[in-house]
Amino acid sequence: MLCSECGSSNVRLSAKPLKETFRGEEFVVSGLEYYVCDDCDEVVMSLAMADKQAKEMAKQYRKAHHIPSGEEIKSFRKSLGLSQKEFEQYIGVATPTVSRWETEAVIPSIPVASLLIHLINIPEAKEEQFKISRVKNRAQKCKVFDFVQYTKKSKQNSKVFLSDIKEG
Repeated sequence: MLCSECGSSNVRLSAKPLKETFRGEEFVVSGLEYYVCDDCDEVVMSLAMADKQAKEMAKQYRKAHHIPSGEEIKSFRKSLGLSQKEFEQYIGVATPTVSRWETEAVIPSIPVASLLIHLINIPEAKEEQFKISRVKNRAQKCKVFDFVQYTKKSKQNSKVFLSDIKEG
């Protein structure tokens, strides 16, 4: 194996704990094998190793910030009897956010994780959030309706304006 930084073949296998930064915080990942260049100290990993490292850092980050796992989010959503799309409306996030959380492709932000923890642990909060999401959905529907009405009026006004120009 060659070092990807300096091209040296003086690369050795290591299993020492590795200190890495994830979302601005330092974490130590143990139990991984990776290569280190003896000439430039560059850490070299295969894609499988890097994937393992990323998953471990994400796991530590979740634990440090009490962020629910993908399985916990999915379980909570299902306990509410909501589809992913309905849950996105309930929480107030865009599609396909919930799918990404549940598969752990993306970690919820700390403020969203705080909301999720609050909803999971406080039964009264669930109903309150339903009320909020219903109001937001109604408001969004009104905005769409108002826009459609505005567009129709604009088209009518444009036709009148154009006919006035042609006649003038």
